[in-house]
Amino acid sequence: LYAVTLGLNEQTKGAEMYAAIQWLQQLVGNKKILACGVPLSPAFGRMDYCRISSDIALTWEDIRLSIGIRYRERVSTINALRSTINRAFLNHRAFVNDPDVFILRKKEQALQPIQQRTLYLINQALGGLIFTSDFIGDYDPETMRLYLQQFPLRTKEIIDIYQDGDTGWFIFQNREMIYLLVFNLTKSSKTLPLPDGQWINKNGISQRSDQLAAFETKVYLKDGRAIPQFLFSDGHIFPGMEIEKIECPKGQIFFDLHRDIRLKNIELIFQVSPDFMEYEINGVNLVTEVWNGKRVVRTNSY
Repeated sequence: LYAVTLGLNEQTKGAEMYAAIQWLQQLVGNKKILACGVPLSPAFGRMDYCRISSDIALTWEDIRLSIGIRYRERVSTINALRSTINRAFLNHRAFVNDPDVFILRKKEQALQPIQQRTLYLINQALGGLIFTSDFIGDYDPETMRLYLQQFPLRTKEIIDIYQDGDTGWFIFQNREMIYLLVFNLTKSSKTLPLPDGQWINKNGISQRSDQLAAFETKVYLKDGRAIPQFLFSDGHIFPGMEIEKIECPKGQIFFDLHRDIRLKNIELIFQVSPDFMEYEINGVNLVTEVWNGKRVVRTNSY
């Protein structure tokens, strides 16, 4: 869309772009617009959805474009991720953010699996409009499970963000659940400081710092220090977003899964009082165990 300003000298380029967007709005009436390749400021409050990054590449970086041509808005996966992170605050304020596509397929691309996962998680956490360029019919069972773990799609509210070059973290919230996503976009392993609190994932509890491999991203759920409480599940890339409702009457936990969940045989872990050797979950008495130093009960939902 920026091409509307090429070769015109009647007004400033900003004014020309603003007039073009007004013209597009008149053409479409009450239909929605996804703007792509548009300067962002003229689109504020006027486009329904807007691309906020460059195109991703089929590699992490195209050296010819980054070093040879030095093109800022080049086709580049890491370049797209930088824009997605830096422009996250625009989502649902200026428009709904479109961070370009994620790629999970194994064919016809050169991204490493860990790079694909990082692209997938950051787009899901910070994007308001999610696309893939894959033909999902070619996915193997493991890739299909990862793809289906995005459902149900939930709105995320960004609470805080920390960056140190191409590493950092951001905190976001859905309902009462608070999440931490820690990212390392560099080609070296990094130790990153974490915000205050206890942060839980399937590998344990982190408090002050965490070690990330090159290109790695990790997702944590904040320990609410409540008993009983939900701790972990494998039905969603952001554990707990597949749960619609949790109720905890004395000595019991009842939960309902969201109707848009796409997976079966999901494992869920709840923390309970250390005094319990059994606990009732959805009307079934289950034996408790110790997990990451906490007394928990595991259950499967089919």
